[in-house]
Amino acid sequence: MLKTFFYGNHFYGLCAVLLSIETNVQLQLHHISAFWYLFAYSATTAYYTQAYLFETDLSVRNPRMQWYTENKKLLRFQQFLFVLVAFYAATALLWHYHTQLSQLTLPFWLLLIGICLLSLGYYLPSPTTKWILLHPRSSGWPKPFIIGFVWVGMCQIAPIALHYVANQTPRPLTSFDWQFLLTSWLFISVLCILFDIKDYASDANKAIKTVVVRVGLRKTLFTIVLPLTLLSWGLFILYAILWQLSLMRIVCNSLPFVLLLVIAYSLHKRKSILYYLAIIDGLLLVKALCGIAGIILTTIK
Repeated sequence: MLKTFFYGNHFYGLCAVLLSIETNVQLQLHHISAFWYLFAYSATTAYYTQAYLFETDLSVRNPRMQWYTENKKLLRFQQFLFVLVAFYAATALLWHYHTQLSQLTLPFWLLLIGICLLSLGYYLPSPTTKWILLHPRSSGWPKPFIIGFVWVGMCQIAPIALHYVANQTPRPLTSFDWQFLLTSWLFISVLCILFDIKDYASDANKAIKTVVVRVGLRKTLFTIVLPLTLLSWGLFILYAILWQLSLMRIVCNSLPFVLLLVIAYSLHKRKSILYYLAIIDGLLLVKALCGIAGIILTTIK
């Protein structure tokens, strides 16, 4: 069950749902349709499964690829089911809100279209240099920041857009909203950089110039991961002070940054792929739960 949960990408689906809920709670949005959470879970799970479903090259010893090969029939059924559910949820949302789509401004439309294009680009054949940014797998340095942007788009920008559409009362984004989006983007991008460490050898052999391949493990941790984490954390603290957030909320939202620093340091030793999936990407779940807990505990107090 543990391998099915992580290798089958159900964990990513759960993270997408909880990050969407965190956005709803942190930015004090009104009720968002349950169909959105159904879409977020099914679409995210299917999206990540697609990356490995038809890859059966075992030349590189990879427990996840072995598991995919052994469970191919199950995964194909799962993929069909989740694509069907995602289509149903998206159709239900469009049917319910189609008359209110005019509430969205042009910047939101451009952001949503850009997110969709970048998401689809992950599965396109390797592009020419001209279109490299639309193919995150081959983009090298920009890769983690593109993936981070897609996650923010899915779990934060899209819920904000849905809130505008559902309530027909769009409000301008505040500086706190922008800070929330920026710190989340930096946080998730750092996780993507750390996740690339597990593929260091194979990426180097394939001449994929990820951050880790270009600068090496030690420099990645101390000259990129550490500064970006502290920058993101510092931005949150600054706005927390300016917006006079409660101490409990500051502590809860700071915990993911502390854990990120601790876990990043642990990567100087070789780790299993399950460690990357459960612990490193698990910080997505921690971030969401801490953000939600900070609001709840502040309200109770």
